Amino acid sequence: MAKFRARPIIVEAFKHTDHRAPVPPEFASIEGLTTGGKTKITKDPVGQLLVPVAGAFRTCRIGDYVVLMEDGSLDVSRADLFEANFEPIDAPVEVEKEGDAAEAPAAT
Repeated sequence: MAKFRARPIIVEAFKHTDHRAPVPPEFASIEGLTTGGKTKITKDPVGQLLVPVAGAFRTCRIGDYVVLMEDGSLDVSRADLFEANFEPIDAPVEVEKEGDAAEAPAAT
C-alpha cells in the first residue's frame, strides 16, 4: 500500500477579531475570482468579512482566519482547524534579561 505525508506549507494569515477592524493592508489588495469577476475582500452590512474563494464568497466570522495560500488564492478557516494545522514561524523571540540566564555548570 502507498504511504503519504502531509506536505509542509507556509501561508500568510490573519485572524478576524472585530467586525469594525479594517482588512490588513497586505490582504486588502488581493483579488479573488467570483462569479461576478475578480473582487477583493469586502464586508456585508453587518460587518462580517466576505472573502472571494473558488468562484464564490465565503463568510469569515469572528475568530476565523483568512488564509493566503501558496498559489495566491484566499481561503477561510475555522480557528480550531487552522491552529491545529499551522504554527507561527515569525513569533517574536524572547530576549533574555541580564541576570535571567542560567549559569553554566562549573568545569570539573
